[in-house]
Amino acid sequence: MVTPARSAAARSNRTGRRPGGSGTRTDILDAARKLFAERGYAGATIRAIAQEAGVDGALIHHFFVSKEGVFAAAIEETFTPAEMLAPVLDAGVEGMGERLVRTFIDKWEEPTTDQQLLAVLRSAVSNEEAAELLRNFLSQELLGRIVTSLNIDDAELRATLIGAQLVGVAFLRYVLGYGPIAHVETEALVTMLSPTIQRYLTEPLNTADSVASKPEAKARTAARPTKKAVGSGSAPTARDRDGDGRARNARPRDSLGRPLPYGAAGVERLAENPDRTPVESLTEAQRLLDAGRPFEAHEVLEDAWKSSPAAERELWRGMAQLAVGLTHRARGNQAGAVALLTRGAGNLAPFRDAPPHDIDVAGLLAWARQLAGNSAGDADADAEVRPLPRLRTTD
Repeated sequence: MVTPARSAAARSNRTGRRPGGSGTRTDILDAARKLFAERGYAGATIRAIAQEAGVDGALIHHFFVSKEGVFAAAIEETFTPAEMLAPVLDAGVEGMGERLVRTFIDKWEEPTTDQQLLAVLRSAVSNEEAAELLRNFLSQELLGRIVTSLNIDDAELRATLIGAQLVGVAFLRYVLGYGPIAHVETEALVTMLSPTIQRYLTEPLNTADSVASKPEAKARTAARPTKKAVGSGSAPTARDRDGDGRARNARPRDSLGRPLPYGAAGVERLAENPDRTPVESLTEAQRLLDAGRPFEAHEVLEDAWKSSPAAERELWRGMAQLAVGLTHRARGNQAGAVALLTRGAGNLAPFRDAPPHDIDVAGLLAWARQLAGNSAGDADADAEVRPLPRLRTTD
């Protein structure tokens, strides 16, 4: 068994300044995670991170825009959502709870990532800004994507319940080293947690404890389309479906993608269309951005991301993340905006020298980094930054 309580390895002090090279970004992240673990989020300043990494502070702004961007990158590169989600989602609903718990616990007990995770969690419990960045990551990139893939009611509540279980156990086991939970065998821990996580993923929630028990939620439930029970004796948990019979949540949304009560007048939903050509996807996404509908632009770009060739997948993913960043900004969630804009720019950067489909990667990078700095309250950011990106050089 891997011992949960591990002391942080001492890192040799770096001296001098050097220009950014291929390993500089990694060095900055390593230094930041070390300081986040030792000093917490508030104590890990840009200057301190630069000194620890042996680089000029301007390089941190170049790679990450702000300290929020550094922390967001530390979260993503520590949890590696693509790697974590694949084993959880690819095998279907049956046993999903166990796969999620096992993947999460295994991540904590990897010698290469345990100290990184400790840095993230310690920062989040000691600083509200760091906590908000972690919440955004869990809801957008990890747990939120899992429950959304199931197209079930109370998805946000379910993701929150799962997060409470998993993050709570991680905090008690790996940060506090509290009681028997700090020493129980990994396999026993997975066995104990899995049924609860599976219930949160697939079974009806207890209405006595669910948001569905509130009067306003009951009114929404009454306005929903009637659903037939699935299978003999099963609860009425059939999914909403579109006109083609495909599973799709029928709950109306506003122009920024926020759910509205069933029966409310929301914006017209876009039909899923993974068969758009790249130019059609870019044109439609630009139309939606210009109309002030970045959430739906994200959906168009996400369709393209899912159907794109492997060589272009991170490019489309990056553009979808920029649209989500704009959505967060329009909703007033500045920390979420910084995190997604920074993350999207990071995925776009490798395509700068040879962008396909006339995509203005250089312009999008400059726009995203400037807007992220503006959202983070960077005094050097241009207050007149363009609020909307242009996706193609030919537009």
